[in-house]
Amino acid sequence: MTATPIRYGWCHTDHKPGRTIREDWLRPDYVTDPAWAPAVAGALARLGLPQPAPDHVFRGTNHDILFIDSHGVTVRIGPTDIADMIHPAILQPLGWVDDVTAADGRGISIVIYPGVELYEHAVNRTAKYTESTLEDILMKTGHRSDDVTVRNIGLIRLQRDAQDFAVPVVIDIDNEMTGSYEDFMGDKNREAMAQGIADGIKCPAIMQRLLESVSIIDPMMADLRAAFTVHQPLRHMFWDAFDSADSAKMNAFWERCAVLTSKPERVIRHEWTKRASSEGAPIWRKHEIKIDNLALYRPWTKQPEDMATKYTGAKALWPDYIARIVEDPAVLQSLPRHVARKKDFVALALAANPECADYVDPVLGEDQAFLEGLDVERSIRMRAAATGLRDDADFVFQAIWAKPEFYALASERLQNDREFGARCLSRNYKFAPFLPQEWLQDRDFVLDALKFSPEIYQFLSPELRRDEDVAKNAISRAGQMLAHAPENFCDRADFVEVALRSNFRSIRFASERLQKNFDMALKAISYGAEAYCDLHADLQADHGFKMRVLGRRGVALHYMDDSDRNNRELVLVAIQNDTDSFVWASEQLQADPLVVRSYLKESPGGARHLNSPLMADEDFMMGMLRQEILTFSQLPAALQERESFIRKACDEMGEDVRLLRHTLAHHQTFDELWKDVQKRVPVVEKDGLRYVWVQNVQEAQAKPEGANKVRVADRNLIVRDAVIGPARAGVAGQAGIYCLEKK
Repeated sequence: MTATPIRYGWCHTDHKPGRTIREDWLRPDYVTDPAWAPAVAGALARLGLPQPAPDHVFRGTNHDILFIDSHGVTVRIGPTDIADMIHPAILQPLGWVDDVTAADGRGISIVIYPGVELYEHAVNRTAKYTESTLEDILMKTGHRSDDVTVRNIGLIRLQRDAQDFAVPVVIDIDNEMTGSYEDFMGDKNREAMAQGIADGIKCPAIMQRLLESVSIIDPMMADLRAAFTVHQPLRHMFWDAFDSADSAKMNAFWERCAVLTSKPERVIRHEWTKRASSEGAPIWRKHEIKIDNLALYRPWTKQPEDMATKYTGAKALWPDYIARIVEDPAVLQSLPRHVARKKDFVALALAANPECADYVDPVLGEDQAFLEGLDVERSIRMRAAATGLRDDADFVFQAIWAKPEFYALASERLQNDREFGARCLSRNYKFAPFLPQEWLQDRDFVLDALKFSPEIYQFLSPELRRDEDVAKNAISRAGQMLAHAPENFCDRADFVEVALRSNFRSIRFASERLQKNFDMALKAISYGAEAYCDLHADLQADHGFKMRVLGRRGVALHYMDDSDRNNRELVLVAIQNDTDSFVWASEQLQADPLVVRSYLKESPGGARHLNSPLMADEDFMMGMLRQEILTFSQLPAALQERESFIRKACDEMGEDVRLLRHTLAHHQTFDELWKDVQKRVPVVEKDGLRYVWVQNVQEAQAKPEGANKVRVADRNLIVRDAVIGPARAGVAGQAGIYCLEKK
């Protein structure tokens, strides 16, 4: 029994609920399934773990998962090929039991993994590596990267040259998602692991060897290997206990985990390696391994204290400082100076609570490189900047263009610089209320600003908004500014027409008289059918007006109400103007023979979009073929494959081989029908060239007449008043009309 009792928790950060059995993957509930439960309970006991309550078992995609809040580790129960998953880019286990066997002989593993920070929620994840870097490493080494997403990545902290940085690793360990392709790596690792165990080598050392054997040229590899060593002390403790079946040692392992969950440690380890000299004599070397920050995390609780980065040494108090800054941003200025001026600490503080930007030490506030390197909104950089930088036009502009309310943070000189103010306006019209108001009273300044920021019209004085030149300049570039124009301008046709050209929906800002005007409303529709939504209710209720609208813009049917879309007369007019409007007709009318016939007449190719029962009606579709023969290629496959229908169509169409072209392109196995076609359409000579109907280019080349050149007919060929083929007939490899040139 461990000094710190084992306490299971629950995962609150996964996108899956974790409550139900994995029916889609046909995986059992290993902890409670009668076939597995006894073996799982026995294996957990060997690990010094109590049996979990059913509501503590999280169901992942392929595993049952236990989250141990008290000790900062997770336990995966299910099918895991551990050797295949030994890879630098994948979080490595602390220990495992791989002989958990059901009564029928099937086996699974129980694997213990260290809790690490979540990439998705980490405050200070650093920009050295990203998820795409990790994905690239896996792909280069023959591993799948299907599940490498932000939410499935963890971070392990390292230090180099007194700088803290984070190394990402995959934490959702699953052979189906991140295992090796073709089992290549798995086979090699399994053999190496078996040989290592046979040679009496401990599992942590075997894992180290296997990780070092993954060799590609990438700067990230050294950091990934270093990240693996962080948890090596715990691996050695586990395997010393497990291999000796010593419960006291296993309890010591668990107690060390509990301590590291609440308080990280700095560890120095010594390892011995052996190699042979040139004479074969053994040479032993001692290596010192420093681990600056050995810690276990439990981010799955989603509690702020469990999301915070843990530190040792001088940084040990940082999490407490950050927690205080989250509560009160002013705390930053009361901290010891050596902390308040520490760049990586201030970066953490700003990420945790951007409001502390107002309390950044002036020394850092003058450091432009530091401010521009912060992973925060530009406006936060501006708030953190000291006096000198607030007078730098480029720095200030980049910092505030998206946050006009921070214009007041610029130096007094910049705030009164018209050129700088105009530059801000050109990027964001919302700067207008924050500029000196006398500028917005200056007609010349306003006319110039309207060229690139017409929306400032709404912030102008009533006198300037009544100025015709000012109003037209604004409305011609942003029609919606008509909403801020004087009433007399909204009642002038010339003003409204100008507004409609730049924004057809500005019809709603016209006077009621002009909103009811047929011609003005039709003009708005001509610029954009969506303007129908903004027309006066009287016009939207006028049937004659709707007929005129649909006659000009059939797609306006989309914006009419259900009763209009179920009106056959309106729908037919819309289709005649724009066949695409058919899709906006009511479901009832989309099955109406008259409407469908009108649609297919205007758009034969549209037949493939129809779900109407009429498409399977032979008599109806035969009538459509008489109306427009090209409809044939769009018929349902069941109808095109009905030989009786095809023969009937051929008989009715006579020598119109456009139908035959489509028929043969889809039915090259209809030999008898092909013979009929050959009789109807013999080789034709015209303008010194020979035209022939063939199945494909190869058949044309094999004709008895011979040809040294085969080309698609490039124009319609009229024979006995029948169209032999359109200009696009005879696409290479298909049935069609080909031109044969004599040798």
